[in-house]
Amino acid sequence: MFPFLKGAFRTVFFRAPLNARLWLTYRCNYRCRMCGIRDLSTSPEMSLSELETVARHLRALKLHQVILTGGEPLLRGDIVEIVRLFSRHGFLVRLQTNGGIHVTESLLDRCYEAGLNDISVSMDTLDPEKQDRICQATDVLKYAQQVIRYCLDRHGSRGVVAVNVVVSAENLFELPAIIRYIDGMGAFFSPCIFTRPFSHPSVEDHRHKGDPFSLSALDTARVGRLFEDLRGLIRENRRVLMSTRLLNDLERYIRTGDHQWECRAGELSMDILPSGELIPCCDTADSALESPSANLKRDDFLRIYRSPAFRKKCVNRRSQCPGCLYGCYREPTYLATDWRVLLEALYKTIRFKRLF
Repeated sequence: MFPFLKGAFRTVFFRAPLNARLWLTYRCNYRCRMCGIRDLSTSPEMSLSELETVARHLRALKLHQVILTGGEPLLRGDIVEIVRLFSRHGFLVRLQTNGGIHVTESLLDRCYEAGLNDISVSMDTLDPEKQDRICQATDVLKYAQQVIRYCLDRHGSRGVVAVNVVVSAENLFELPAIIRYIDGMGAFFSPCIFTRPFSHPSVEDHRHKGDPFSLSALDTARVGRLFEDLRGLIRENRRVLMSTRLLNDLERYIRTGDHQWECRAGELSMDILPSGELIPCCDTADSALESPSANLKRDDFLRIYRSPAFRKKCVNRRSQCPGCLYGCYREPTYLATDWRVLLEALYKTIRFKRLF
């Protein structure tokens, strides 16, 4: 509990960043229909020595948690060494994975032995055929469930085992069943709310009306009943890593299309590309091409990151954003600015004896 309280204290009172999503690679063995990251799979990746520099800079920012993501981070042959590196620097280390056939029990054991605290495994539905269709792969659900169960059975006492669910029109009305299933396993439901497909300057933007994942134009009466069920599940103390405020925001977005908010991405949370460039969020990858560029591999990172010019760049990018519902950016801001969200997070930490 105390590491969470320390991180929350720094975020609430000193506006220190709560977490950073470190994209270790663009490579992925799936071809998920809502993601274009596969088209960047030949991009360069940071070495261990470069990641050592990244860790030192993040430590200087008083960062609480490093989230190792991608792409599929477990495709990196040195992933165990990467986990050990960030654990040695005192970070709470979370790993995000699709839980595919490459995620072996031996690899998981070595990651945990190296200092892994939490793991998040992707699973969007309880329907095997639908999951395969979403990921354009075979037996996706089977492999993910195997990884989740193994982590719970062998390493569940070490930290959080979460199931990352991309919430979209494909599975929205399935959410109560998904939450009950995940909770029954002993894992935590961790939503990633679909706002638009992944975007990058070198990836063709495939947003369009009629997107099968879009949360617009849904039956409002049915939506009302759904959110009554979801709030009931939270009141039942189901394992849900989502604040009530974000749940209410999701309902408002579905009903009105409004997802504007006072974003603090780049300050309270941030993303780091495989090249080492710091960007405010996953929708601003092209900002790495703009000056000033804050690259964590470079010795001048802290000076640039703390400069008024870089802060202004982040503010400008946020002002141009149409909005989103990504919890990895909203929740740290809510934690720092809304005492109700802080109390809810503290309650869950005490209730489940886990660090969030």
